Amino acid sequence: MRSLTSVVAASLPLLLLTLAPVAAEMTMKIEKTALCPDANCKKGAIAYQPWELKLSLPAQLGKCTTYRSTPFFAILLTRDLPDTGDLDCDELAGEDEAKAGEVARQKVITAFSPRTVFLRMLCVGYAPVVEYTIEGETGMLRNFMAVHAGTDRAEAARVLAIAKQSFPGAAIASMTARIESADESCR
Repeated sequence: MRSLTSVVAASLPLLLLTLAPVAAEMTMKIEKTALCPDANCKKGAIAYQPWELKLSLPAQLGKCTTYRSTPFFAILLTRDLPDTGDLDCDELAGEDEAKAGEVARQKVITAFSPRTVFLRMLCVGYAPVVEYTIEGETGMLRNFMAVHAGTDRAEAARVLAIAKQSFPGAAIASMTARIESADESCR
């Protein structure tokens, strides 16, 4: 009868082969970053889409890293935007749905200047795009148009009063923005 030690020793190469793919995966890490709410901000390592809220990023993005902003207030102006959830992130800017969203955003920019009016345009793929988390939102993600309203609720309430003139359904939301530099090796 073989000893327990010899059974374990004989099984070790098979065990290591089984675990090798797991060892090759990298764990996502989270880095805090600041928002760059000025519409003309050009900071960081990625080329932003015109409709994205910009984050202050390092010149080189870290692999398997999520860059997450501190919470801020935004005024959700509308969710009545074309669905882009099935479109490839690398090709999103050229798609008719994204162009329609950008046209809608351009129409309201001057009403909120110098604040940034931004869109959530969902897409699939690994291109680094700005994603948003709305506090308390647990339902299905949808595209939206919003205006950055600062970090103070009283300031957000003043922006909301302006927004309600053109968007009666506008609402204050607490949210964060993030960019992930990830690929299939990240978990």
